[in-house]
Amino acid sequence: DLGQTSGTVDVEYEMFVNPDSLVITYEGTEIFSTGGLVSGSESFQLTYGSPTSTSTIITATLEAPNEGTEWELFVGCPI
Repeated sequence: DLGQTSGTVDVEYEMFVNPDSLVITYEGTEIFSTGGLVSGSESFQLTYGSPTSTSTIITATLEAPNEGTEWELFVGCPI
């Protein structure tokens, strides 16, 4: 719960050696995807919402299908 219906958040992930996937959705719409299984890290700013948005929640779904996987995910507060 980001506490705001729109804004920009910092996102950072680290998928290490074993690949994983990440999808972020807002109000049922995909707003970011790794596009499948990936290794390594990325950091970026993600904008969500609009003047007509009503939800304050984004959902991050990580898929880690391989045994022994490790990952880290950070989503910051709206700017």
